[in-house]
Amino acid sequence: MRYGEIIQFEPIESVIQLREADAEPEAKHLVETFVISDRMAEQLTDLVFPQLQFDMPADNKGLMVVGNYGTGKSHLMAIISAVAEHGDLAPLLSNSTVASAADVIAGRFKVLRYEIGSTTMMLRDIVCGELEEQLAELGVTYAFPSADQVSNNKDAFHEMMAEFEKAHPNQGLLFVLDELLDYLRSRRNQELVLDLGFLREIGEVCKTTRFRFMSGVQESLFDSPSFQFVAESLRRVKDRFEQVRIAREDVAYVVAQRLLKKSAEPPVQVPIDQAGAKLAAEARAPWCELPRRRARSPAVTARGAGANRHTDLTTGPRKRLPRHTGRCLDRPPRLTEAPSCTRTFSFR
Repeated sequence: MRYGEIIQFEPIESVIQLREADAEPEAKHLVETFVISDRMAEQLTDLVFPQLQFDMPADNKGLMVVGNYGTGKSHLMAIISAVAEHGDLAPLLSNSTVASAADVIAGRFKVLRYEIGSTTMMLRDIVCGELEEQLAELGVTYAFPSADQVSNNKDAFHEMMAEFEKAHPNQGLLFVLDELLDYLRSRRNQELVLDLGFLREIGEVCKTTRFRFMSGVQESLFDSPSFQFVAESLRRVKDRFEQVRIAREDVAYVVAQRLLKKSAEPPVQVPIDQAGAKLAAEARAPWCELPRRRARSPAVTARGAGANRHTDLTTGPRKRLPRHTGRCLDRPPRLTEAPSCTRTFSFR
């Protein structure tokens, strides 16, 4: 018998890039491997999907996915956008309730994805330039006027969506932007005010068109002390955006489900020595529950969700546990040689 027959082990990639979902096979893999906690399922069904849908009149707003480094922020945006783009991926979601609720957006959008790098460009120039380039690949020709020729940006977005709907009737347009917070932190005072004003306009456009905007930030943009000097501009942006927060319990659930998941098969009886029995007794749980208990312990959860905002989950248990566990899968369990010193525990 090997450890690999006792535990179901699936390593987690240390970094997932948003643009990986551009390829349908990779998008399918991302959807299949995304673990949805009960709390996240509630956010998806009650907040994300209702905000993205365009069949029923609603006060649609932009979306901001909030999560520290390594908590699955890019993965979450990738699976939402993948389902919105490819309707046949919705049934592959791990939560049946979420899969059913996703029908309102499944396959209803053309999706454009972009990750902001190190740049000094205005946010308007970044977004509009990328929209022009990617829309051209979809057969839509539109050029945004330069910033010094317009008094607002909403009119230009309405014109763009009119051209988009000519080429793709009954479809929405979803623009997904990652690494927004790092970009905004690099902006100077007046530049930041203009960028926030543009964000507000994007959020307002979501209400009156089939254009939808989703962005990922490492911490709540609206609560960050770094931007208190533009508090009034932030307040106006906040009115037009909803926040989807990735919490500690979501990360703990992913660790428990992806790294060391219990099998549905009947228990396997494995003898272990007195030291192992003592550990199990102290944990007050069956031996098979120790990985799950450990994954949900305050120490692991705090590290995993980034209790220190500068701590990346990839430097914590998500990176170390797969490396060490993977080495042991082909090894036999260490069984005691003294029958009088053995006890039997069930692995599930």
